[in-house]
Amino acid sequence: MRYWEIIVACFGLAFAGCSVSSSGSGGTGAGLAGGGSSGSMPGAGGSANGTITPIWAAFCTAVFTSDYALSDRFGEASFTASEGAAYLVGGFDEGNEMVTLTILYLVDGNTVEFEIEAPSLDELPMTLSCAPDEAVSGRGVFQESSFFLDETLTEPACTLEEGTFGPGGGGYALASPGMSGAPSIYRVQMGGLTEACDGHSTTYLAVEPFLAFDAQKVRPPIAQILQAE
Repeated sequence: MRYWEIIVACFGLAFAGCSVSSSGSGGTGAGLAGGGSSGSMPGAGGSANGTITPIWAAFCTAVFTSDYALSDRFGEASFTASEGAAYLVGGFDEGNEMVTLTILYLVDGNTVEFEIEAPSLDELPMTLSCAPDEAVSGRGVFQESSFFLDETLTEPACTLEEGTFGPGGGGYALASPGMSGAPSIYRVQMGGLTEACDGHSTTYLAVEPFLAFDAQKVRPPIAQILQAE
């Protein structure tokens, strides 16, 4: 099974999973995802060094067999995974005579993606808890989030807890950027989470910035992950 990456539509690149220069308001309220954390301590769904947390332990993980330096696809974040450290696997792809594995760094109820390439699975600097080409790809929720049926967030759709998973794809797009400390509003294609959200396939979610690698980022706390069959 070839893993394919969901391409997220983004109106205003600076607001969707990228660094932003303005700070959002702190705290997390009903209907809000994210929070103005200092980044010095792990938040919900995060750990001190981005490693996997118990709630995700049953999903596909990668344990590094040596210290390994990683950078994100935007060149904005980097870190060194220590030998023996375990990270959640976000995806797998085979193409152009290379395999690409996506590693998720967990921080403050959100994720930052890092990719590792090698000629084959056997040459990746890690051991895997699953066969990624046979695993089920789906959407995971990384902090409790309240979804709505309208952009004004007046009609509730559902509330999903951290650890919710649904097989399938999905995506999100910026509907309204946060201004003057207000949260950004995202339109979310629920995809694999539709059943968990009472059958609602399109919802809206208020998202506040989170701090990761000395930069504020804004993205819904939802990511593609792999589950062993």
